[in-house]
Amino acid sequence: MKKTFSFAHPKKKRPRVADSIKHEVKKYIKRERNKTLPEDVDFWDFDCRYGADEASCGVIHVSEINKVISEADVEGLETFFLEVLVKPGKTTKKPEEGSNMLLIFGVIGLALLIIVIFSGVNRSLKNAAALRDGNEAKEALSFWEAIGEFAVKHKIKFGLIVIAFLVFGIIPGGWNDLMNIGVFGGNGFDNT
Repeated sequence: MKKTFSFAHPKKKRPRVADSIKHEVKKYIKRERNKTLPEDVDFWDFDCRYGADEASCGVIHVSEINKVISEADVEGLETFFLEVLVKPGKTTKKPEEGSNMLLIFGVIGLALLIIVIFSGVNRSLKNAAALRDGNEAKEALSFWEAIGEFAVKHKIKFGLIVIAFLVFGIIPGGWNDLMNIGVFGGNGFDNT
């Protein structure tokens, strides 16, 4: 569709003419979108241009058509040029962002390692002080026992670590996985 539209009409008022222009363009776009698609095409796309005349028109997106018609009405233009040409469209997948899960698990693992190391250093210093005072030294704990001891002694800090792990790790990763579920053609349903 390449057309110079006019707001002048002998019987209709200007706002109704603007509405009828919008309706005409919408009807054209709907008719073009309902045409059967070739095999290698995912959807019908549109190249759109708008301006006061054909020589001075600029490129617009199809979603801006109603807006520019309303602006032409408000500006008081008597005529404007609108070009809407259909073209085949192919969906492109967004490039997958690198997963932050590995980074998050690495940070959590590093935090746990630091907890174990410092709890071991703390235990060694307490054992040295206990031996100096003549008391019995505590035995060394395994990695998981040290984490469990830290979780029991520092419930709030450990809870915050778990919440941070859930909020920044598992929930966004799961959300992204769920958002990638969809039907992208070839679903076995025939449009008959």
